[in-house]
Amino acid sequence: MTARRQDGAHSADRLKSWHCWRMVEAGWSQATTPFLPRH
Repeated sequence: MTARRQDGAHSADRLKSWHCWRMVEAGWSQATTPFLPRH
């Protein structure tokens, strides 16, 4: 039971960090896109 709860918390934490990274990545590309040279 404890192990399962820990696994669930770990999964949620991983999902949260992934979502956070995706938002950061999107914001970074959005902020730097205007400065990138156009091909």
